[in-house]
Amino acid sequence: MDVTIQIVPVAYEHGMVIAESEVVDLEVAGEVNIFILNCASGVSLKIGSTTNPALTNVTHFSYQGAKTSFYVSNAGTEDITISFATASI
Repeated sequence: MDVTIQIVPVAYEHGMVIAESEVVDLEVAGEVNIFILNCASGVSLKIGSTTNPALTNVTHFSYQGAKTSFYVSNAGTEDITISFATASI
């Protein structure tokens, strides 16, 4: 079986961040083409800029497109652990 890789990422990152209770606009990833997010409790997610409207109650999210940044907010009283992976192409 032959596998052809058409686009090789220039940079790749994965990890975890903690969105502390009542945090606003925590940057999780900056200027990436691919973004994947997973968390147990819902957070608010802004795409591109902190002034853009937020998607609310997000627990799973994936994106592939033009380079952009991702910000999360946690309005709750408990800290939320967020797993993520990013790539730049």
